Amino acid sequence: MSESNVAATTREVIWRAVQNFGGTAWTTNAQEKAAGRPRVIPSVDLSIPPLVTWVEYRAQLIAKGVKPEPATAAAPDYCDAARLVPL
Repeated sequence: MSESNVAATTREVIWRAVQNFGGTAWTTNAQEKAAGRPRVIPSVDLSIPPLVTWVEYRAQLIAKGVKPEPATAAAPDYCDAARLVPL
């Protein structure tokens, strides 16, 4: 956000909101990843039947053998700050 000239007070408010309210999602995602559950739908499986919940569809993906993709070692290239933080 610094690179996009977002005001410091706005950055602080956003940071605190993400920190306070995003923690649960972050922890759940880490647990899902550790358990080997898919968290992203592969492009070949994007035809989701109507009225199917994520829990149901993920069970179908698991039954098909879909696994989470491994993390890449390269830092994202969307901003300079991403290159400064080790993965």
